[in-house]
Amino acid sequence: MKTSPFACIKMFELRTDLFTKVVVEVSAKSSGRFNPRYAAFREYRAHDGTIRRTPYLGEREMKLVPGLLKQAADHVDVLKRERMSTPAPKGETPIVEAESEIRSEGSLEAA
Repeated sequence: MKTSPFACIKMFELRTDLFTKVVVEVSAKSSGRFNPRYAAFREYRAHDGTIRRTPYLGEREMKLVPGLLKQAADHVDVLKRERMSTPAPKGETPIVEAESEIRSEGSLEAA
């Protein structure tokens, strides 16, 4: 199984009904420059009780995505401003700092 070089930074979610929520995930590569990637998808509970994700959004979910993308973009702007204002320690790149921030935030459910 191929693993992704991207690490999740933060997830933004809104519930649409009892079993469904829209999620926008911000992720970045763990090496190189900080170029965030945004992914929007629908997460729902299937009939057998498992949680599933799909990139296909309905009309109800599409109305919520622009607001979540704006929240995600604002969060990335804050992260970029913080990185620009604090110099990286000698020998470390800014992405190494991002990895330590990701680890310090804890689990994805807390985000």
